[in-house]
Amino acid sequence: MKPATDYIKSLWGEEYFPPEPTSRENEMSVAQSAVLNAYRVMLTGDAGREALQEVIYAPFAGLALLGIRCF
Repeated sequence: MKPATDYIKSLWGEEYFPPEPTSRENEMSVAQSAVLNAYRVMLTGDAGREALQEVIYAPFAGLALLGIRCF
């Protein structure tokens, strides 16, 4: 399984998350959370740093962020 995973990761390329703000369109991206097949996932699209900082406040709106798996 690991060789297959490594191969897929090599095709994906490297992800770069710049320290500076992205475009206004990216900062307006929607972050979505759902439970799929007993796994909590979060889809962030192309949200930039400012948009992702808003996700920090999700628990204050009644949204649970615990248990999200990172792939």
